Amino acid sequence: PHTQALARRAVSLLPADGVAIDLCTGSGAVAAVLGSAHPHAGIVATDIDPVAVECARDNGVSALVGDLDEPLSPSLWGRVDVMTAVVPYVPTEELHLLPRDVLANEPRRALDGGRRGTALLARAAEAAARWLRPGGSVLLELGGDQAGEVAAALTDFGLSEIRVHRDNNGQDRAIEARRPDPASEAVSRL
Repeated sequence: PHTQALARRAVSLLPADGVAIDLCTGSGAVAAVLGSAHPHAGIVATDIDPVAVECARDNGVSALVGDLDEPLSPSLWGRVDVMTAVVPYVPTEELHLLPRDVLANEPRRALDGGRRGTALLARAAEAAARWLRPGGSVLLELGGDQAGEVAAALTDFGLSEIRVHRDNNGQDRAIEARRPDPASEAVSRL
C-alpha cells in the first residue's frame, strides 16, 4: 500500500510514449502499473535478485538482473522521463522491529538499507542524475526521518524541485526530484 501513491505519481509524470526505469523492481508491480497506464512507453526494470527478476518477467515486465542501474543499456543515458525506485531502506539497526512475517518471507537484502537506511537511496539518487533527461523526474520510496538526508543527496547530484510525499498519517513515504531543464529555464526568464 505504501507504494501505490508512488506508482500513481509516476504514471502522471510519464508521457504516453516516454521512457521509464524502475530500479529494485521486485515483483515488478510499479513497472507493471506504468506499462498498463502507458502501453506505448518504454519501461525497463532492474533487480539484483534473479528470482525477483523472473517474477517481474512473469508479470509482463521487461526486467534485467543487476545492481541498480548497472544492467541498463547506454542508449537510455539522458533519455529517461521517469525513474522509480523502491530500494531497501530499513536501517540495519531497525530490522528487528519489522513484523515477523516480513522477516520470515523477505530476503534480508530486500529490506536492509544499511546504516540509517539511506545507502541505496543515495546510490539511486546518483543513478537518476545520470539517466534522467532534462526535465525528467525521480521518485524514491523512503521511510522514517530519511527525507532530509535523501533531499541533500538529490541536491548534491544536481537534481532540484524536491518534494516529499506523505501518507494519510503524515508520514514521509516518497521523495520526488527533477533534473533541471536549462532550455525551459531560459524560456521562463524571457
